[in-house]
Amino acid sequence: RKAVDARPEEDHWLMVLAKAQLEQGKNLAAGKVLQRAIALDPNPEYFHAHAMTALNTGDLAAAESSLRACLERDAGHADALFRLGGLLMDQGHNAEGIKYLERAQIVNPRNLDTLYRLGSAYRHTGKLDEAEQLLTAVVRRVPGHVGALHNLARVLIESGQEEAAREVMQQFQEMSKLRDEIDFNALAVRKNPDNIDGRLLLASLHMRAGRVQDALTGLHEARVLAPRDARIYRSLGAAYRGLGDENNALRAERFADSLGGKANH
Repeated sequence: RKAVDARPEEDHWLMVLAKAQLEQGKNLAAGKVLQRAIALDPNPEYFHAHAMTALNTGDLAAAESSLRACLERDAGHADALFRLGGLLMDQGHNAEGIKYLERAQIVNPRNLDTLYRLGSAYRHTGKLDEAEQLLTAVVRRVPGHVGALHNLARVLIESGQEEAAREVMQQFQEMSKLRDEIDFNALAVRKNPDNIDGRLLLASLHMRAGRVQDALTGLHEARVLAPRDARIYRSLGAAYRGLGDENNALRAERFADSLGGKANH
């Protein structure tokens, strides 16, 4: 704050301040700071960050506007494509939403969230072959992905593959126990937020269930509490890799290596 007060024309400094506010859940404050940064420089990353603040506060119109502005300046922004596609799907604009999700898959074909969301979208719009292909790919990478298992079972039923559907549904029922375990551990973390071991366990359960973004969010919170715990950065590396973000995965793993084993909190 002191820095941006002294140099209010430094748009990147404003972005850094906004990111710090976002990590603390101060979405409205971060949104205002990002608007100042955008006024100085219409950088696509600033629009993307502003969209995240809007999504976090439920302002879907502002989120859509900022995502579109981001993509006007960077048509290959994978996360903006994914977010806008999902947002449009949620509002019933299926055809346009699928187009953005397809573009997101082309830009980052390893992103699990995109594969799952696009596979689910194909299922709901009757593209069963395409849905089966993508959802099967998700389950191969994350056997405990409850949402993918459920949607894949429905696809197989709708396409007449009853025996295969029964096998997948059995897997879904088994993995539903994992969801109960996640809920139990999430409650434990809320009761004892300083327990890093509990946070790491919850993140690993999220990863097993295919909830990569949830794992990443929890690990960022753990990093604030224990910034020199190497285990957190190794888990961050796995989470980033699940999103197809190899650069951040390697960066997190290199930092973990520099810290060694389980460092002091």
